[in-house]
Parts: sequence; structure tokens; C-alpha cells
Amino acid sequence: MVQEINRLKPAEKVVILGSIKSDKEKSRFIKTGEVTKIPRILPVGLFNDKAANVYGVVRKLFDPKNPKILQYFKVRDPYYLKWSVEKVSEWKFEEDPKVIQILGDKDIVFPVRYSKPDYVIKGGTHLFPATKSKEVSKILKEVFCEE
Repeated sequence: MVQEINRLKPAEKVVILGSIKSDKEKSRFIKTGEVTKIPRILPVGLFNDKAANVYGVVRKLFDPKNPKILQYFKVRDPYYLKWSVEKVSEWKFEEDPKVIQILGDKDIVFPVRYSKPDYVIKGGTHLFPATKSKEVSKILKEVFCEE
């Protein structure tokens, strides 16, 4: 979203956390959703609290040191979550080389292997901005304080 805003109101620096610079960085899973249009037909019920709890259990397999993963899911409105999945799968955008990208090396939503990030957070899942805040703050300070 920040890249879309930057098109309308350019900023000196743009940093994206746990996101992709262009549609060319989409994972195969997301590209499959784009081609098949499956996200459009998924029932809203698939994005309810029960599904979030299942995701939390699965997430523990990837990030066992973070058992309170669901505390980071403040926005759990099923309509919003379904909308966001649809929009990510449909999103088309050319890479802006000035955009600074930070990804987590354990992100399963936007796997680092499909991108060439400027910074990689070791042990960072898709929720690394919340779970690895010290590392993120250090990078942001470096990015925004350099002359």
C-alpha cells in the first residue's frame, strides 16, 4: 500500500516491511491464486477466528519461540482479511529500485527466495515487525539517519 501512496505523493525514502516490491516477487502460492481467481470464491468463513487459531498452531511449527503469535493479530475482521488476500493476489506493480525492502528469512507469506531484499531479518516470520522490533528499529535508524 505504501508504494501505491508513494506514486501519488512521492516520499524521500520508502521502506516496506514484510512486503514485496513488485508482482514479480509473488510466491507460487500467491501466483496460483492470481491465475485461478480462487481468493475471490473463498468463503468469508475461512477467515474467521477459528481459522486464525489454526494458523497460530501451524505458525508455532515454524516459530516455536513465539507461542503468543495470536496477540499480533489485532485485525481479524474476516471481510478485511478476505479482501486483503484478494488484493495481494491481483496486485500488479513494477519494481521501484528506490524502495528499501526488509524481509524475514522465515516468512512464508512472502518468502525471501523470490526477492532481493535490502535487509533480511534472521529468524523473522511475516510478523517480524512486531516480533523482531529491535532489529527493525536498528535498520530503520540506519536508513533514515544516514546523510
